[in-house]
Amino acid sequence: MVVAYECLTRPEAAEAFERIKKRRCIKNHQLCDEPLFLENHRTSFNALLRRLRLKENQQGSRRDFVSLRHSYICNMIRNSVSVFLIATNCRTSVDIIEKHYPAPMKVSLNATQLLQEMDKSELVHDSAMNKLF
Repeated sequence: MVVAYECLTRPEAAEAFERIKKRRCIKNHQLCDEPLFLENHRTSFNALLRRLRLKENQQGSRRDFVSLRHSYICNMIRNSVSVFLIATNCRTSVDIIEKHYPAPMKVSLNATQLLQEMDKSELVHDSAMNKLF
């Protein structure tokens, strides 16, 4: 039995995947059993960070492959993407995301709450003002 999940990807990732397919002359990726990364992806990523002198951030913390996952999760939370969808894409649970990412979730929830609580008359007034100019 094959289970299909909804997947949310960044346009840049899809473009990179298409470039890899074109470079390797892969016509139908669904029939291809060639690995996407020809060597260990963590090794490649760390080599790239070292070559670009980005192995450490401005605060001196080391970057690694997990940094990508962390950035992805934080960006998706800030963009109000469903936590269930994020957990599915990252192969983790909603509980783990809620436990390890409370700060980005709080910022996202506070912004949503502020918009909901905003006086609707102000929104109407603003949109009416915009029509004048």
